[in-house]
Amino acid sequence: MRDELQSRLTNIYATAPRTNSKAYGIASDGLKAQEEMTFSDEEIDKFLPAALHRRHPQAPR
Repeated sequence: MRDELQSRLTNIYATAPRTNSKAYGIASDGLKAQEEMTFSDEEIDKFLPAALHRRHPQAPR
């Protein structure tokens, strides 16, 4: 089983897209400066029941 998993992992790594410093810089800027992949309190609240809302809870905690 170990050998099979190692073989599958090697295949995944071999077929994974490559990156370079330019792509890394663009992604880093997007995450840090542009705050991509972050959510506002309002966006988070849409996923939570009212009792867990961060802003304007509708029920006691």
